[in-house]
Amino acid sequence: FDLGDSTNTSWVYEEFGEDDGLRTGAWVSQVVDGSVEFYGGNRGASADPWTELGIHDLDVGSSCKGRFYLFNPVGLTNANFTNGENWIESTVGPNEKYEIQSSENGSVWTTEYSIAEPVSDETWTAWSRNEALTSGIRYVGLYLTTGHPGEGYLEAADCTVTLDSSNTPTHEIGNEQGNYTLDCVIENTATGDSIALSLVMGLDETLEVDTDGKTVTLLADGSGQLQALTLVGGARRDWLRLVDGENELSFEDTGTEELEIVLVWDRRLFE
Repeated sequence: FDLGDSTNTSWVYEEFGEDDGLRTGAWVSQVVDGSVEFYGGNRGASADPWTELGIHDLDVGSSCKGRFYLFNPVGLTNANFTNGENWIESTVGPNEKYEIQSSENGSVWTTEYSIAEPVSDETWTAWSRNEALTSGIRYVGLYLTTGHPGEGYLEAADCTVTLDSSNTPTHEIGNEQGNYTLDCVIENTATGDSIALSLVMGLDETLEVDTDGKTVTLLADGSGQLQALTLVGGARRDWLRLVDGENELSFEDTGTEELEIVLVWDRRLFE
């Protein structure tokens, strides 16, 4: 389905699958009975990826039944088929069936809408249908069956399916970014002393390091986080002392952006 035009609850199909079967959300072909072939181009032509859903029952003198269907586990509430065509070799005799079908379990199928048979032999006839599906449906399909010898075609070039919004998962892009792993080193270049801090914390939270009182506190909840601190170079009485005169503190943390550092100190006089 087209990611540019689709949403979480509305999948817009302009291509329906591909021959290697690797496309996510692809439609599936199913031979129900007899000799049926499936194609992805216009009016019986081959195409890969499949730009159309195409079903062709072969002229073998017996009933042929085929289905192209889509399954979605959250449920489907609507299928809007556009730019469709069908074709019949002969309008004389038992009618062919061109149908939009639905199913809850993929085994028992119900006709949601009967597409009109062409009124003229060997004439491509346009059709479209915006069909509200029965409650609880998880499968929707196009179905073609012959009732007499002779060929028939059924195809659709575009389809938008609507998912059951009550069962569709919701998410927030970037929600996983609510936490940040602080992993930094703060150094007083005047003394060579440094401390390292490592803590998983919220993006808007503040970690307070009191080098005089010897505490490390996460202010969001007041919890002590002493385990987050490492004295680089080993244990010492003063975690990050300042000396008389000029002191320069450096902060190093690869990848950190928009970090605010607040420095508070006490002026002291010594005899």
